[in-house]
Amino acid sequence: MSKNGLPTAPTELVAGYAGQLGCILRGTVSINTDNLRHPDRANLRNLLFTKLHERYKFPGDCANTRLSGNKVNSAALTKMSTSLATWRSTVNKMILKVDSYEKIKEANPSISEADYEEYKLKCQSATTEASSQWGKGMRELNLGVHRLGPGGYRVAEPKWEKENAERAAQGLPPRFNKYKDKSTNNYLRARYKEDPETKELTTDPKVLELERLLVKNTTPRLISSIWLHFKINEAKFLNGPRVPCAGN
Repeated sequence: MSKNGLPTAPTELVAGYAGQLGCILRGTVSINTDNLRHPDRANLRNLLFTKLHERYKFPGDCANTRLSGNKVNSAALTKMSTSLATWRSTVNKMILKVDSYEKIKEANPSISEADYEEYKLKCQSATTEASSQWGKGMRELNLGVHRLGPGGYRVAEPKWEKENAERAAQGLPPRFNKYKDKSTNNYLRARYKEDPETKELTTDPKVLELERLLVKNTTPRLISSIWLHFKINEAKFLNGPRVPCAGN
């Protein structure tokens, strides 16, 4: 046994140890169970450890179902917790893909229909809450409209392209080229203005905060979501009274 409480022999059993822990877990707990180390889960942990010790034999000082002072059980519980999180995440993705209970049951035989319905409600609630928090964050940023004047992007984009071409001819980088996605780059460029004295591009703190989010989360999907959110609200602002729409 390793110092971390994981078996090292016999070799023919070690390779499948983590998988067996996952099988014990899924055959014992509901997918709606969380935090196996919670004080209220003592009876459940005892059942898990009992099944573990029925399947494997460990050295005498670890041959019990206690958690405290038993490094075998502690290590096993860590792996079971990881297995539980993976299981829940996998089923969550299937639910969000609108897979049927029958399809989910085929891949996860231990899930009863009642457990499925309960977990489905939890997943939908979590998704709704995440969406609500996202929308709240976007509303708080509230960048408003661009600073391009009446000509808007129609006038500004050719001007930017000409300016970039001139700078390239001089061996200089584009004046504003922070993002590979052109739509994102131009959307944010439109919220900068040139300082009349220093000739530097400046913007306000809310735009900088949005850029911080983009740097932290650079996935194309997120960038597109942020850009689309603000383009929609910009269009509402420019086109008159607000028209109610989903999420607003």
